[in-house]
Amino acid sequence: MKYEIQYNQNEQLIYTLRVNEIQVVPVSATITIYDNTGSVIKADSCTIDTDGTISYIILERELEPALNYSAEFDIYYNGRHYKRVILFDVVRTKLVNNIVTDDIIKAAPYLKDMNYKYVSICKQDMTELNEIYDSMLNVDDNYYTNGTIDIIDGTNKGLSRRIISQIGFTIRVDKDFPEPCDTTTRFVITKSFKDNIEVAFMKVKLDIYNLKGRPNFLIDSNTIDELIVLRTLMDICFSYATDETGIWWTRYLEYKDMYWKLFGDMKLIFDTDDSGNISDTEVGSQDMIVNLRGIR
Repeated sequence: MKYEIQYNQNEQLIYTLRVNEIQVVPVSATITIYDNTGSVIKADSCTIDTDGTISYIILERELEPALNYSAEFDIYYNGRHYKRVILFDVVRTKLVNNIVTDDIIKAAPYLKDMNYKYVSICKQDMTELNEIYDSMLNVDDNYYTNGTIDIIDGTNKGLSRRIISQIGFTIRVDKDFPEPCDTTTRFVITKSFKDNIEVAFMKVKLDIYNLKGRPNFLIDSNTIDELIVLRTLMDICFSYATDETGIWWTRYLEYKDMYWKLFGDMKLIFDTDDSGNISDTEVGSQDMIVNLRGIR
């Protein structure tokens, strides 16, 4: 789906340039914004972070609510000029994702058996303040990324951090510990399903867009909470299934049926005139039951 910029607050447009599948740090970048008629709204320089992330802030109420704006980036790197375009809409309201990992675990407690928590001890004295090394770690890279790590004994006891990467046996956290972790540092990791939830949220929005209406016309984000949970569980179970047999495939099919049934039966009330309020006419005129035959 396209970017959505909220009309009544500052928002960032972000782009990263990759050359040969590697994110690079450009020398400079500019942006030109066009409306949906092709007229230039503004042109300006962009900010480039140390990791190469290109960003530009669109100020509150700078652009009027409308569809199909385009942002054209002119990026300069290693003597070459790269042109990239992002399409975006300016909307009065954006759907918000209210779901967190605890909601997923509450709906499917059996996920606790899938290395949801991991207790171990640092296997060497570290030099970096934001790293822990554990040669016994036996999960895929980034399985615990976005999860939390709590130090339960030894050096840095009582501190908690968010995991920003987990590659091989090395865990990196979002904030330095006061002291380097060492072989006395005992810890517990709790997995996060944040990435799965965010992907599911985007899929729910896309399904709404394709089958019911524009997601930004939904004022109450709580109405889609259960859809996000079911879509997340559907995707998680699919990722754990090794073939079209076994418990994970069965669970995937069950959540898939539950998701599409709920989606098809749900009546969603849209602010079709984009006024920021739901009128009696909008409530009375919308029957959003969708025929999903052939979609499942």
